[in-house]
Amino acid sequence: MSHLRKGQPTQFVRGGQTTQHWWRMAAQVVRTSLFVALAAFTLTYTALVLANYELRYMRETFASWTAHYNVRLGGRRRSFFTSITSTDGSSGRQDRSRLTIG
Repeated sequence: MSHLRKGQPTQFVRGGQTTQHWWRMAAQVVRTSLFVALAAFTLTYTALVLANYELRYMRETFASWTAHYNVRLGGRRRSFFTSITSTDGSSGRQDRSRLTIG
């Protein structure tokens, strides 16, 4: 039988393997939690967008983002034109330069 009370000094003095194992397990829990949270956010966001956003607006938004991105690239291409379709269908397809979009 030991002369030390149970758990008193061993609470602070541990082997290197035990400490290293604890840190690895803590890192694994944090990493897994972040991955699960990111997956839950992505699935929820996608479900909300699909439930509340019409497909024609998704296409228009993507085209708008692409056009604005290309306008920001601006100086690299002098003769950049993009073809867009109006959502009301009145004028059909239009070819517009980067200067008229921005």
